[in-house]
Amino acid sequence: MINRLIAVLTNQPLVDIRALSPELQEPLAPFIRRGIRYLRTDQVRRFYEQSGTLIEERTRLYDQQTAAIKAQTDYELASAMAEFVAGLSVEERGLLQMRVEVEARLEIDRLQAENAKLTSEVAYYRNLLPRSEMSAPDRNPHARRNSDAS
Repeated sequence: MINRLIAVLTNQPLVDIRALSPELQEPLAPFIRRGIRYLRTDQVRRFYEQSGTLIEERTRLYDQQTAAIKAQTDYELASAMAEFVAGLSVEERGLLQMRVEVEARLEIDRLQAENAKLTSEVAYYRNLLPRSEMSAPDRNPHARRNSDAS
């Protein structure tokens, strides 16, 4: 939308910012509050470019802060778990290890079953394709490796 605005404005030396749509006026609100009605086209372009950069940088900052909080939480959780496990008896540690292994095996089995189901569905839908499309090279690099291996 902003690129379209800039394309329209390139032929105009001044922009009446109050004539812009509300979503385009919003970033320019500080100018409007000061009573400024007209800005040069290059000022508007530069302002929107800087606003876009600011938004991108702010997003990167929030992503970094989120990652830092997650890392701190993961660290605290791992420390608490290590402390908990250190306080267990040898028998309790053995039981905990067996439980973790069983849960991991169940998750692997679930994922393998889901993979088999999806593979079956892909084969079913592939059979529905017209023959001309089936002669097209497979775009899945893993499928190509498997066919090359046989």
